[in-house]
This record gives sequence, structure tokens and C-alpha cells, in this order.
Amino acid sequence: MTRITLDAAVCQRLDAIVDHTAEICDSEGRVIGYFVPDGRRPGQPPNGLEIPLSREMTEHRRGKRTGRTLDEILQDVDVR
Repeated sequence: MTRITLDAAVCQRLDAIVDHTAEICDSEGRVIGYFVPDGRRPGQPPNGLEIPLSREMTEHRRGKRTGRTLDEILQDVDVR
């Protein structure tokens, strides 16, 4: 992905867009792209996306690991 750094004036205009997509046009009105605001706070999902598990359930599942290691799986399929 290419990263483009914008000047402060453009950033200020884009910061005002919080709940919808905006067309980005050149000086002649040609659409050059679209801006979708990233209204996330660190550690939060994007707007409109809900986490299906509560924080408590997520922590519970992290502490209760199950499953098999890759080595165990590879032994079963006899890849080695």
C-alpha cells in the first residue's frame, strides 16, 4: 500500500468527516479517490462492526487454550 502524507489544512477538512464517505477530487472536479474515515480508537473495531464476544469471554478463552500443535498435526498427516 502506498502512504501519502497530507498537509495540515487537508487533514483538518478530513477530520470533520466522521460518519460518511467523501469523494476526493482534483481541481478540475475529477474523482481521484474516496475517503473513508477511520473513527476507531486504539483497540476498538471500525465503526459499524461489533465484536461478538464480551471482553470477559475473550479473556476466558485466552486462558483456556485447546487444540494441537503444528507438529502434532503434521505427524497425523505423515508429512515428515
